[in-house]
Amino acid sequence: MVRSADPALSKSTFQRWRGTPTRSGRKESPLVKDARPSLSTCARSRTGFAPKTLPRSSWLLAVAWLPLVLGGCAAFQDRLKDAGEMLDLGFTFGPGVNLSLRATSALQFGAGAYDGRTLGLQEGRLVNVREQRGEFGVSLAHLYTYRRNGEGALLDYRHPRWADPGHAEYPLGFKLLTDRRPLDFGVTCHLGLFGGNLAVRPDEIADFLTGLVGFDLLGDDAFEPSEEELYKQAHSLDARKRAEAMDALQRRGHDIFGYGVYTVPEVRPAFQRKALTLLDEAAAAKAKRRADAPEMMAPGEESEPAPEESSEPEAVDPQEGDEPTAVEGPPDSEEAPSSDQ
Repeated sequence: MVRSADPALSKSTFQRWRGTPTRSGRKESPLVKDARPSLSTCARSRTGFAPKTLPRSSWLLAVAWLPLVLGGCAAFQDRLKDAGEMLDLGFTFGPGVNLSLRATSALQFGAGAYDGRTLGLQEGRLVNVREQRGEFGVSLAHLYTYRRNGEGALLDYRHPRWADPGHAEYPLGFKLLTDRRPLDFGVTCHLGLFGGNLAVRPDEIADFLTGLVGFDLLGDDAFEPSEEELYKQAHSLDARKRAEAMDALQRRGHDIFGYGVYTVPEVRPAFQRKALTLLDEAAAAKAKRRADAPEMMAPGEESEPAPEESSEPEAVDPQEGDEPTAVEGPPDSEEAPSSDQ
């Protein structure tokens, strides 16, 4: 029996001290539970409880995300883009046999070919596209051809065929501009009608981490640059820069007029030149519409009213050789004096 120092406590109060069994088998009273010290300042001073503090890693993470908050929606969209491009994962469907192991371009092996569709995550977007892939070789002596029909979701990849500019009988993969990058780690396995492809990009991982502190390592941000900067980058002599600019415009909802990536970076084919010409014309028309649109008035500023038209006819100056028209005046009240008088 629990004895109380206060004789005013009733029998029901003693029954409340019995409580319910706990995990250890003992009974814990609600009164004892309520009597536990709180985390207030007075309780901490009496009981010695220390306030809980965030670990140092949490503070570093909060500081790392500060540029995203200050940069606004564009910076957040670019970080999501970088995060999606760190990994490519797709399931392949179509006839063919292909096996490839990659740990950078210097350490790779591949053999086989297939023509089918790929469903999965590519370049940060969920897509269902058609791909043609063929490869054979080891390390830098690796022959590789790649074609892709982006179908409006991704940029097309076109590889030169026979008699096309830049065609090579033995195209080395490290000289081409394809879906694979020099630092990729990945595996491709396609047997018969089904297969899969996985690629991890360390350069995109580094780009994502540096982007958290406001630095674009690869220079491939799509939403923070202005449209004028992207139009200028689209005419770069670097084929990869052109592809990044057109991909950024496509992500922002612009028409790219069938622009596609040519796997031979030294050649700018006719379809690319035509797409860039149409892009310039569309940009010029858009700039003209903006110039023709009325400027925004300052708040509180009222437009000047149009002058009212006068009901009286305007006086017309007589031309040379024309006699002025006589204007009839009011009748004279007195007769003119006679010459006889």
